[in-house]
Amino acid sequence: MLPRRVIFGRLADYFTSQGFRPVDESLEEGFIRFKSGREELILRVVDDASSKDELLSVVIQSAFDTAAGKVSYLALPVEMISKIGDYAFRIHRIGVLVYDEHSVVELVGGRGGGRRVRGGETALDEARIETMLNSLSSRIAKLEEAVAALDAVEELRRRVEALERMYDQLLRSGVRVEEPKSRDTTMEKPGEAAVKQQTPPRGRKKEELPSFLQDNPWVSLLSEKR
Repeated sequence: MLPRRVIFGRLADYFTSQGFRPVDESLEEGFIRFKSGREELILRVVDDASSKDELLSVVIQSAFDTAAGKVSYLALPVEMISKIGDYAFRIHRIGVLVYDEHSVVELVGGRGGGRRVRGGETALDEARIETMLNSLSSRIAKLEEAVAALDAVEELRRRVEALERMYDQLLRSGVRVEEPKSRDTTMEKPGEAAVKQQTPPRGRKKEELPSFLQDNPWVSLLSEKR
C-alpha cells in the first residue's frame, strides 16, 4: 500500500494539471481543497486501510459538499470501486478518481455539478440531502449483504476443497473407502420381540428332564408311542 503522503501528492498533481491550485489539506481528515478562480473543489481520499464506516462517512461528506455548491470528488483505490460500483456517485454528481501505484484516472466527472450560492439562498437543501443519504445508505447496506453472501460461498468452497483433498489422500494411501450401508428398514411388530424371548427353543426338552431320567430308554420308548 502506498503511503498516504504519496497518494495525496499524486492526486494534487492531477488537479494542478487541470488548472486548480491546492489551498488546504489534511492527511488525518483525508481531504484536499482546491481553488480555480471562484470555483472551489473538495477532494476526499479513501485508502486501502479505510473501513466501511469510514467510506460511508466520506460519501456523506461529499454529498454535503455537492449540496453546498462545491465541486466534490472522491478518490478511491481501483480495487475498491470494483466492489461498490459508481452508479450512486453519478446520480448524485460526486466525481470519482481511482488510483493505483502507477496512475490516477477520473472515472466520474464532478465539475459543474454544484449549485451556486447567491444572496440569502441557503446552500443546503435538506430534503435533497436526505434523499441522497437514504439512497447511498441503502446501496451500501445491499453491498454489505452481497459481500457477506460471497464470504459464505467462499467458506463453503474451501470446505469442499478440503474434503476433496482428504478423499484423494485416502485413495493414494491405499485405504479402501466404502459407501455407508443402508440400514434395514424392516420393522418388527409390537410384541414380536417379547414373544421370541418367551418361546423356549425346541429340542431342549431332554435337557429340562431330571438328571436320573435323562438317557433312560423307557422314557425314549414312551415318547415314541406318543
